[in-house]
Amino acid sequence: MSDELRLQLAHPLDPASAHLFAADLAAEGSGQGAPLDYSRESLAFLDSVLASLRDTGVTPDRVPEVLLGIGCYLGEAIARATGALWVSTAGTPVEGTALFPMLVRLPGGAACDPAGYPFAALAGPASATLIAFYDTVTTPTG
Repeated sequence: MSDELRLQLAHPLDPASAHLFAADLAAEGSGQGAPLDYSRESLAFLDSVLASLRDTGVTPDRVPEVLLGIGCYLGEAIARATGALWVSTAGTPVEGTALFPMLVRLPGGAACDPAGYPFAALAGPASATLIAFYDTVTTPTG
């Protein structure tokens, strides 16, 4: 994780807690009437949140906890759809360079970084959506 990012977290920042960050976001969303059920369709609501933040000029360093929650929710949606698991970055090519020390390992062995993706998506173009990321990693190849 970057030394520049200061987080106030309710859970340890590790693979075993990723689902807790996602559950916190889902509970918060449900309390506000947002249908956060870990489905692909629920990602559209979170994409609208990212779009609103982007449109108002919010930068990732201003909302890191929110983006982490969104990223963990994205990872949980992927895990539930595919049977993927949260794993540590330790011993992987991205150890020390990933924003957070956790990845999602897909059943075929490939890994993705949903926890860090919302940070890139917020700073990137409008085409960088959670649904696009989800579709990329959950669509079988071959």
